[in-house]
Amino acid sequence: MNGSRSLRRDATETALLACIDPALLASADVTRVDWPRLERLAARHFLVPLLHHHAAHDRFPGMPKAMFASLWARAEAIGRRSREMAREMVRVHRTAAEAGIRLLPYKGPTLALSAFGAIGLREFGDLDFLVWRDDVLSAKRLLAEAGYRPQFELPPELEAELLASHRHYEYPLMDEARGFLVELHWRPDPEVDVLPLADGAWWDRLPQIEVEGHRVPVLANGDLMLVLALHGTKHLWHSLSWVADLARVAAGCTPADWAHALELAARADCERRLALGLRLLRDLAGVRLPEECSRLLDDPVVARLARMIEERAFQDITQAGGAAEHVRINWSLERGKRSTWRYVARSLFEPGLGEWTRWHLPRQLRLLYYPLRLARLAGKYAVRG
Repeated sequence: MNGSRSLRRDATETALLACIDPALLASADVTRVDWPRLERLAARHFLVPLLHHHAAHDRFPGMPKAMFASLWARAEAIGRRSREMAREMVRVHRTAAEAGIRLLPYKGPTLALSAFGAIGLREFGDLDFLVWRDDVLSAKRLLAEAGYRPQFELPPELEAELLASHRHYEYPLMDEARGFLVELHWRPDPEVDVLPLADGAWWDRLPQIEVEGHRVPVLANGDLMLVLALHGTKHLWHSLSWVADLARVAAGCTPADWAHALELAARADCERRLALGLRLLRDLAGVRLPEECSRLLDDPVVARLARMIEERAFQDITQAGGAAEHVRINWSLERGKRSTWRYVARSLFEPGLGEWTRWHLPRQLRLLYYPLRLARLAGKYAVRG
C-alpha cells in the first residue's frame, strides 16, 4: 500500500514529521522553516530528543545555532532523567523477580531501546509495568517497602472493586522523594483485554533485552504494535511521539507480526482502534502498510477521526479534547450495537475512582455509588446557561 498524506503541509510541519522519518525532508524547503515554531511543536509532541538527534547528523541544514544549543541542553536533561528512570525500572523489576512476581516493563526505557536504539532518544515520564491481576496487590506491597505509595488511598474492599472493574486497568504508585511514578497495569487498555497475562507459558515465550546490564522481558512486535495503537487512540493521538513509536515498531514487523496484530485486534473487537493508529502512520509519516490493512483504513469513522487528529497536530496549543469528547469518540470506535451499549453502560453506571475517592461509604451503602456516579457525571457535563 503506498504511503500518502491526506493534508498539505508547510515546511515547518514537514520538518516536524521528519523527526519520525528524515526522508520527508526531501519534500520540504528548509529555507522556509519557522524554526521557533518547530521547536515549540517538537516540545509539545515530546520529540525534542529526535529533533536534536537528526539536527546533530546535519539533517536540518539552516537551523540557527542558538536553537541547536537549546535543543542540545533539553535533550541532555531528558537523557539524564531517562537513564535514571531506566536504572529505577531495573531495580523494580529485579526486586519483583526475586519475590517471584512477574513484571513486564513496556513503553518507557524498553521501548526507547528496542525501537530507537538508545534510552535518550525517547522522552517518557513514568514507568509502566504489565502484571497479572492476581499479583497487583502483592506488587503494591513490595513496592511500598521500596518507598512507593498509592496516588489514591482505598480501603481493601474498594481495592478489590478496582481490580474487578471493567473500567479500570492500572494502579499508580508514587515515590514522592525521588519523583518516580510506577503504574501497574493488569490490562494495557481500559476498553479491551488483548494480552493473556494469566498465562505462564505466554510469559515464558517473551523476548528479552538488556537494560543497564539486566535482562528484562519485552512484548513481541505484533503485541506491542497493537498495545501502542490502543494507547495512542485512548489519548486521541495528541502526541506525535506515539506515532514515532508505532512507526519504529512497524518498521521491524514481519508478515507474521502483522498477521498476529490484525488477528488479535479482530478477536478483541478493537480493529478501529488499531486502524486509527495505522491510518496516521500512512497519512502523517508516509509509512507503507500491508495490503491486508486496506479494509480497516477505509473505514469512514477512522478516516474522519484521523483527519481531526491531523488538523490538531500542528496547532501551537494542545487540543486533546475534553472528557465528553473522549467518551463520544470512544463510542464511535465501537463496532456493533452490543459493544457500543456495553461501553455506554460501563461509562454511565459503573462507579470508579471519581466516586470512591470522593465519598467513603460503608459496605452496606455501597449501592449508592451508582446513583452518585450519575449525579457526578450530570454535574460534570451539564450545559451551563
